[in-house]
Amino acid sequence: MTTSEGSCHQNACSFQFTVPAEQAPSLKLLKLDGISWILAPKDAIISRAQVGANGSAVLALKSTRANLSAYDSSACVGCALSAAAPYFDNAKRELEETFPGVDGDRPKKGLKSIRKDRTTAFYSYPANSRTTHGVAKFLDGKNPYDDVNFNKLEVTVDQKNTKLATTILNFYYYQNKQ
Repeated sequence: MTTSEGSCHQNACSFQFTVPAEQAPSLKLLKLDGISWILAPKDAIISRAQVGANGSAVLALKSTRANLSAYDSSACVGCALSAAAPYFDNAKRELEETFPGVDGDRPKKGLKSIRKDRTTAFYSYPANSRTTHGVAKFLDGKNPYDDVNFNKLEVTVDQKNTKLATTILNFYYYQNKQ
């Protein structure tokens, strides 16, 4: 986990995360405005990168081994609640109370939560002949100094690249750990 952007000096960054030695040569680090640090396959290319007027950000990467999709709601409360609703019951309740009649994002068909606590959900769902694995983070703004925010990273892989998805998601989780 970086303590700040200042943990990077002269093209080198320090993270409290160890990438498995056999995977390290095939990975690269990416940092884009509005999205936290992401590990990605070296051959990954950006297929979509946007930052909205409300500060929300979207990033999509494609590679031969994995497709990645990242989202951060930034300061958009409605965006955060809507996007978090499929993963967090408290976000769904807050969305219904704050924006009556507005439905949140629909859960993906076959969505299975692997680990879930108040702010973090690990999940997976089938995606054609592949599987999408993800980690979602939701801050409900109830703690002092916290804004309402939602961010997630999804990695779609075939069965032989599941370990790669696990490394990428764990890195993202540790960069966004509160």
